[in-house]
Amino acid sequence: MSKCLNQRLAWFITLLAIGGCTTTIIPPSNPPNPTTVIVTDYGRHSSLLIPDSRGGLIEYAFGDWDWFALGHTNAIVAIHALIHSPQSTLGRRWVFTSADSPNAPELIGTRQIERVTVAGIRVAALRAQLDGEYIRHIDSAIFQPDGRLYFVRCDEPYDLFHNCNHETAKWLEELGARIEGTAILSHFRVRPLTAAPANKKQAPHVHAIASTQILCLCFHEKWRRRDESRER
Repeated sequence: MSKCLNQRLAWFITLLAIGGCTTTIIPPSNPPNPTTVIVTDYGRHSSLLIPDSRGGLIEYAFGDWDWFALGHTNAIVAIHALIHSPQSTLGRRWVFTSADSPNAPELIGTRQIERVTVAGIRVAALRAQLDGEYIRHIDSAIFQPDGRLYFVRCDEPYDLFHNCNHETAKWLEELGARIEGTAILSHFRVRPLTAAPANKKQAPHVHAIASTQILCLCFHEKWRRRDESRER
């Protein structure tokens, strides 16, 4: 394993310890033409669902082409994606439910959703942007039955520090929401505007941080020894 990947993974684990696992979404205050969008949490990745004028929702998801679109979920593909993905992908599908339906999580097929109310004009602009990107690469479209999305190749780079969850966070910012946290994982939660922010003095539990840092050091040491043995 390369020194570059060692450093990236070490930083990744450290960021988890410092930033925690949850990314907070702060909706805009009194958006014009309020429109509700949905952020999903599938456990390993997130996505964004936008209302369709014809009814239902359109889901957009970003990821690594080999892993997400082609379904090649092996260790080698994962490592390549972490270092620098050779090709990213944008997925899209229609879901026949409304954003306010109590059955939305079940119909979408996700374990957790968060509803965010934003300005309708921003929703329309983001959808035009994502659909434009999708249509530009429509010749590469394939269907992935596991994710139930139609994927196309994408120009946006994908790697450890710009994964599907970072892209979801970026889309939310384009919709006028504020994001607090690293957005490394798919655990997004909405904080109402009336809610007080968490006390910054209450950092993540010290034992959890220590354990994560120890894991980081052990991982780095393991691969350092392997690299040295190969050089001999």
